Amino acid sequence: MTVESRVSGSLVDEAPALDPVVKAPAPSVQVSFPNADAIVVAVTAPVDQETVAQLETMLWPQPASTARSVVVDLTKMRFLDVPDLQLLTYAHMLVQARGGALHVVADDLAVQEALRASGLHVLLECHTTMSEALRADAR
Repeated sequence: MTVESRVSGSLVDEAPALDPVVKAPAPSVQVSFPNADAIVVAVTAPVDQETVAQLETMLWPQPASTARSVVVDLTKMRFLDVPDLQLLTYAHMLVQARGGALHVVADDLAVQEALRASGLHVLLECHTTMSEALRADAR
């Protein structure tokens, strides 16, 4: 007779099945150019060093670039942590160095709250839709 069969409610009977390890999605940065004056950068996962490098390459002044506005699309993000907020601050500085404006599109309440809690809502032009951000850019 085994220990498990002698003891009712043994650990073997009560142990929950372990879920497989779920990996976080790889960071992704997608760029589009809705018009000659704007660049839209969509960030779709938490930020890592590769994301920062990609963003820096896209935002640093390029001789042929005429875009004065950068819209960071955070509509696929469900939260912002410290590296994400630091990246937005860094992006703001890069865009400002080239004489442009940074707009942020955030429709998730947790993302909007993170922007308010960090004080970035004062520094950045925040919008809830892409069309609102692009209209503000046209002004």
